[in-house]
Amino acid sequence: MFEVYIHVPFCLRRCGYCDFNTYTATDLGAGASRGNYANMVIREMKLTKQWQLDHGIAEPPVSTVFFGGGTPTILAARDLVAMLDAIRKIWGIAPDAEITTEANPDTVNEYYINELAAGGFTRVSFGMQSAVPHVLKTLDRTHTPANVAAGVNAANKAGLRSSVDLIYGAPGESLDDWRTSVTTAIDLGVNHISAYALTVEPTTKMGRQIAAGTLPKPNDDDEAAKYEIADDLFAAAGLEWYEVSNWARPGYESQHNLGYWRNVDWAGLGPGAHSHYNAVTEADHPQSASLTAPAWRGRVRRMPDWGWFLSHTVCAAGTSRTRVCGARPSTRTVCRGPIARRSLPRKTSKSSSCSGCACTRALTSTASTAPSTMRV
Repeated sequence: MFEVYIHVPFCLRRCGYCDFNTYTATDLGAGASRGNYANMVIREMKLTKQWQLDHGIAEPPVSTVFFGGGTPTILAARDLVAMLDAIRKIWGIAPDAEITTEANPDTVNEYYINELAAGGFTRVSFGMQSAVPHVLKTLDRTHTPANVAAGVNAANKAGLRSSVDLIYGAPGESLDDWRTSVTTAIDLGVNHISAYALTVEPTTKMGRQIAAGTLPKPNDDDEAAKYEIADDLFAAAGLEWYEVSNWARPGYESQHNLGYWRNVDWAGLGPGAHSHYNAVTEADHPQSASLTAPAWRGRVRRMPDWGWFLSHTVCAAGTSRTRVCGARPSTRTVCRGPIARRSLPRKTSKSSSCSGCACTRALTSTASTAPSTMRV
């Protein structure tokens, strides 16, 4: 199997708890534009395909595609479809492929969803997070519960599968608040729900608020109780637990997410994304991660408007299955992706994106770890 993950690092507004590789217009500065992003990713696809050919890697048609972020739906629907069309031309797409995009409920409407469906998408994952207004406010979310319902209804009407994400453990969220969110999500009629415990990083807005004492720190016992509430309610509704933070009706599991656990090959595209190939061994690149090594200096390429392209993360066959890229990044991994020329604050990417790396700093090589949060 072969999967593709595309990271779209843009948001209209950053949520207070977010430590992922995302940037607002203010972060990017004057003159920055999202308008050519799809073209840059398509160019990166071609470089990726050439890299595979150079290393004798012949992948089968793509079995799953996942657009994560950030907010993929901040781009025009035609841009997402254009990137999907490019995948089809470069690698081919399996007839029964799962094609997912994450979506913020306030960045899509029925017309947008219909355009995705017509372009080949099969699934939308909505960032619901909560159904309680004061919890959404604490999380700095801009949508309303009504936005979520409208998005799910549009997806269902267009024949797309839909999923919603929930977050539990927000400051001020009671057990009853959480029950309300879970039952509201179930009542939407979706066939897949993700529920994530809130993790607060010290460099985020929420982390600073907690450090200053203006917000309480999430409580482990409270989060454990909420997990059990969710599991019980999901099970009663016919949603079966199949992965740490995910429940689905039988046959509606996220195939992209399962691919990570099954250790399949995937190509990660976009700032901060990493790739995984079982066919590439450490012996092929004994000193591959050092950007000072002559063998790798030739693989750093210039990309107009987005700066440097750093070569793929490569993973040795037989490394630990619990840490996708192994424990010695100095001999196996480098950060890669179209990198903004301007040096921006360090952040963490989601899904098949490198964790804690300086992906926004050209010619900086750091460790890339397995994705800490599998987005579905």
